Amino acid sequence: MHAGAIFLISAALLLAAAAVMLLIIRFAPGKHTCTKADAHIEKSRNTADPCYRGVCHFTPPTGWMNDPNGFIYKDGVYHLFYQYHPYSAEWGPMHWGHAVSKDLIRWTHLPVALAPDRPYDKKGCWSGSAITVGDRLYLMYTGVDGFGRKTQNLAYSDDGIHFEKYKRNPILRGKTISEQKNLRDPFLWKDGEFYYCLLADQKGPRLYRSRHLMDWHFVAHITPSIGANVFECPCLIRTDGKDILIGSPVQYPKQGDEFANYSANVYSVGKLDCGSGVFVGTDFHELDRGMDFYAAQCARGADSSVYMIAWMNMWERGQIPAELGHGWNGTMTLPRKLKIVDGKLVQRPAEAIRSYCKNRVSVHDQFCGEKSFAGICGRSIVLRIRCDFINASRFTVNFFASGPNRAAITYDLTNQLLLFDVTHTRYPTTRHPKETGKRWISCSAESGRIEMELFLDRSCAEAFLAGGEITASMLCYNGEKADGILFDADGTVKIDIEKHDIVMG
Repeated sequence: MHAGAIFLISAALLLAAAAVMLLIIRFAPGKHTCTKADAHIEKSRNTADPCYRGVCHFTPPTGWMNDPNGFIYKDGVYHLFYQYHPYSAEWGPMHWGHAVSKDLIRWTHLPVALAPDRPYDKKGCWSGSAITVGDRLYLMYTGVDGFGRKTQNLAYSDDGIHFEKYKRNPILRGKTISEQKNLRDPFLWKDGEFYYCLLADQKGPRLYRSRHLMDWHFVAHITPSIGANVFECPCLIRTDGKDILIGSPVQYPKQGDEFANYSANVYSVGKLDCGSGVFVGTDFHELDRGMDFYAAQCARGADSSVYMIAWMNMWERGQIPAELGHGWNGTMTLPRKLKIVDGKLVQRPAEAIRSYCKNRVSVHDQFCGEKSFAGICGRSIVLRIRCDFINASRFTVNFFASGPNRAAITYDLTNQLLLFDVTHTRYPTTRHPKETGKRWISCSAESGRIEMELFLDRSCAEAFLAGGEITASMLCYNGEKADGILFDADGTVKIDIEKHDIVMG
């Protein structure tokens, strides 16, 4: 046979083989299943080191957790789904973990709801949301195929535990290469006769409309593009006559003392016209002013109140439990009740946390310098603090203190500024070169008084100030038994403290 012919035949065979390989990549199912994941969790859950695992903050039984998904109330129970990689404490092919609670504080783990086991989601079942239609619970999520293309898909359940993927998935595909790369994180709701869905996009959140959840039609970009990348995890919910638009734009530009994190969780209060897809609202503000808060999602609760939960972490962070080989990584915030008061967003921890507050200790004192108080210590506690400045200009609460390691909240009365500082923790988490472990917040002290409520839970802290108008979430990894609480003032202050242990037994 002529050499040229041999070459052409060989080339044709190679092209055919390549085509077959591409088909295999595209159409072969994923290797993961819910059954495999559940078996692995059962085998490894008792090997996870719990020393930094919160008592009242939700953490995964084992493995990696990030965004909350499918946060919904149905038939007397709150469902929390979440981005989950059960096989290691590092990010990997995304599954959907699942837990339920009657009070938003005590959670029961359920079997894994979704695994990447289809060609269209073999690289991961990414973030999404949930909705009920009759007695059936639907999940809408982003699937990533073997080529990295993203599509939107449905799964459903009649028992709220076991989920079946819709046979005609995907139900929504991007029409361009950019859309196939960026569109993700569907958030669902119903208004009148239509279902609506927000999708993350580089050009700003996109609104879609459908009559039956399966046939989606693009309406509009509801806001312009912000940040340097995709407006991740969009969420929209109505309370007190206003729409709250929430999102997590990647690399949101810093503005004054806001948006100092690598990425931000932002909100705007306004009104969405579902017909035109136009959202008119306030400027975007930071949803939480601490270092660790992302991918917040909202649900309407039993009393029609709105609750929000978020991943208490941030990308471009040191993931300490994973680095220490503890076998798990990821913490959720306490669920928070949202209200609009005088046009401002107010956040308060879910009321049920109060029923787990035990062993009250109170202190009333006046002092100058550094001081600690008998009984005011602990790793899983709630502190209510009121400080009146007599002739001081600075007041600090140090917590998770042990030797030189501590986290701190300082109020600077002269400059009317709050400082949240985790630069002296044993295992620093801030790694991005443009970030520090300090966050400054403008905050006025009424009549020379500052009040705060501080929830500490082994490795995390959530602070609520100004009646809930200011919140800050922080991960703080100090010694495994670090429980010291130290107060410091550069002059005389009058202080009232109320401390409760958080007891979940």
